Amino acid sequence: TAPVAAPTDESVAAADNKTPKFPPINNRNMWERHCEADTKEGVAGVVVGTIPAWLEGRLIRNGPGIRFIGQDRYNHLFDGLSILHMVNIENGTASYTSRFLESDAYTINHRANRIVVSEFGTAGIPDPCISLYDKFKTWIMPPISRKNTDNCVVNVLQVKDELLAMTETNAIRIVDPATLETNPLKLHINHFVAIHRATAHPHVEEDSTVYNLGFIKGKGPLNYVIVALKDGKVQNAEIQATVPARWKFNPGYLHSFGLTEHYFILIEGSLAFDIKSMMLPTIFGGTAARAMRFHPKETKKFRLISRKTGEELQTNYISASFFNFHYINCFETEGHVVVDVCETSENVMDYLYMDNIEKSADDPSKNTLNVLAKRYVLPVDDIEKAATSEELLKNVDCAKISREDFLASASAEKLPNGDVFLKGVTMTENFLELPRINYKYNKKPYKYAYGVNIEDYKKEFLNFDGLIKLNVCTGEHKIWQDKDYLCSEPVFVATPDALDEDDGVLITIIINKNEPKKLSLLVIDAVNMTETARVNFVANGVITPTFHGQFIAAGQKTHGY
Repeated sequence: TAPVAAPTDESVAAADNKTPKFPPINNRNMWERHCEADTKEGVAGVVVGTIPAWLEGRLIRNGPGIRFIGQDRYNHLFDGLSILHMVNIENGTASYTSRFLESDAYTINHRANRIVVSEFGTAGIPDPCISLYDKFKTWIMPPISRKNTDNCVVNVLQVKDELLAMTETNAIRIVDPATLETNPLKLHINHFVAIHRATAHPHVEEDSTVYNLGFIKGKGPLNYVIVALKDGKVQNAEIQATVPARWKFNPGYLHSFGLTEHYFILIEGSLAFDIKSMMLPTIFGGTAARAMRFHPKETKKFRLISRKTGEELQTNYISASFFNFHYINCFETEGHVVVDVCETSENVMDYLYMDNIEKSADDPSKNTLNVLAKRYVLPVDDIEKAATSEELLKNVDCAKISREDFLASASAEKLPNGDVFLKGVTMTENFLELPRINYKYNKKPYKYAYGVNIEDYKKEFLNFDGLIKLNVCTGEHKIWQDKDYLCSEPVFVATPDALDEDDGVLITIIINKNEPKKLSLLVIDAVNMTETARVNFVANGVITPTFHGQFIAAGQKTHGY
């Protein structure tokens, strides 16, 4: 980590030409922002419009807030130290609270005034307080052997009464759901079940069982495992299924996974870890991010694992190379499994280094990417009887995106070697990421997806300036937009006794691009995508963007996404 100035207006005006210059706080890209003060005491908001009387509960979001420790800067979008944001909605009003997650990483780094604990894309510098021997050991330790960070910056999960902050390691932090204070007790999922890492994108079932995807490293190839947590309790973790990575020394990077009534779904392939690079010592800048390799010429592998037996289906489903962080939804219908994802064809991890994000839009060396909603359909029944080179989705309605003036279809073809080659169908040409649905339709046939949108993804890389509603059957869409704000992932909340899938509102946090301490709770009518209410807040510190979150509805005993 190179010495850099803190990202303040003063640093931009600094005269020392040897000091790297950074944009002011109201900078080119909102993800560059750095927060130095949280808002522990709730601040009341000013309501514009009307919050539905039935909408009561807490919207909690998680994301990187601290990008600098002393003179050290975090290198990657996924590295910044976590700050939790909460909007409490009650009696037609709302209040805002935020707190830094006081993880071990937070405490150790601030004590040393430098980045000591390594993150996904940033190698830590040995703690000055430790012995010379321990410093040497830290320098030569490779990423695969280092203690995992507990900077739980990606998501939150509350199923019953316990709120958890999550990231892509084995560490989970317990947070007070009322105050956002960090509980001193730290959980490691590997203390309860033999896995090394887990995703931050679990699925919550109607009976409160939580499923998540984990990873086991041992003497042989890395294995993917499905873990069940009864009532969302890490202490209740049990392994449900285990499958080996298809490449022994190049396990895939899987950010999330799919779930249907009968299957767990993994999409493995193009972006993978190089185990040899994972052995590179810290002194040479070894990080998990640096150990990733994108293989654009390799196929993607769709893996269906039976929820009943834990066994993988023998059919080998493949497609052309692509990458997806997120699944929109998956479901089964008439002998087919439908897999909807947010897809990009690029090596997105390299694009998410801060050096790239900080470049101006007119810099020809800046890498940007588009993300599109794609549908893949996997035929399950009677594959062995299908003819070679036959289109297997010819009369399959769920494979079609159809409206009065448009018709397109996903494709599945049986190859001579018995593999089934899949081609996805694009559901909209509009940017769609951080997808959400009405969670009552998770694993079920559905009609609507919601996400963040960018009108010009090349000019406004990651500066999400709108929300999109997509009809996944027709490709029709509606967009809400306010270019003065950055939009966060929308969360769907159904109206009481809703009859239609989109009867409800979208709620999210939007961040003022020009006034760094201002943010708003946004309430959108999910039917017509019009603004119902906006609650404006002024925080103590700079507001930074978030990754994911959850709405905890008042009066409900069990909470999903």
